[in-house]
Amino acid sequence: MGEATPLVVREPLVVREIVRLAPRLPIDRLGPLMDAIETAPAIHVAAVGRARLIAQTFAMRLMQLGRPVHVVGDVTAPAMAGGDTLVAVSGTGETQTTLGVARAAVGLQARVIVLTAAPQSALARIAGELIVLPGAPRLPVPGADTDSLQPPGSQFEQMLFCFLEETVAGLARRCDPDFTTIQSRHANLE
Repeated sequence: MGEATPLVVREPLVVREIVRLAPRLPIDRLGPLMDAIETAPAIHVAAVGRARLIAQTFAMRLMQLGRPVHVVGDVTAPAMAGGDTLVAVSGTGETQTTLGVARAAVGLQARVIVLTAAPQSALARIAGELIVLPGAPRLPVPGADTDSLQPPGSQFEQMLFCFLEETVAGLARRCDPDFTTIQSRHANLE
């Protein structure tokens, strides 16, 4: 075996891509998303893979803010009721599990908010409210930014995390500006 070539990092690729895309986050959609979260009887969050991990961090913060939130597929997630809100996430907008959950939510007369990089996707077409995020999804899709040197999907997931963190920060400014609720509801069995 030959010797490995040492990796020389001249500039941070990931940070460079985040900085390039961050100004394209749809900040004008934060208010409507926050309003939907504040008025929903319950919020259900659906995603798979790495997007699910990011959606779970969002759900955790909503719980810490005192909102009734559930991650679809968790064993403690209750039934969805009409009037509840589903936040469905899929970079490609074609993830079959998430698409099936969103269709079921539509059938239950829930509000469906979709976050995706693919504005022409099947998931986007059934959204009650559509939030299109910049960033390359896992698979190339029409209308999505695919200019990334990162592994497939990473760029979309980073923009998803940033957008959802902006949402949480906005909600905290509205209802918990000194983070008292977040602190009191933070896990204490660690």
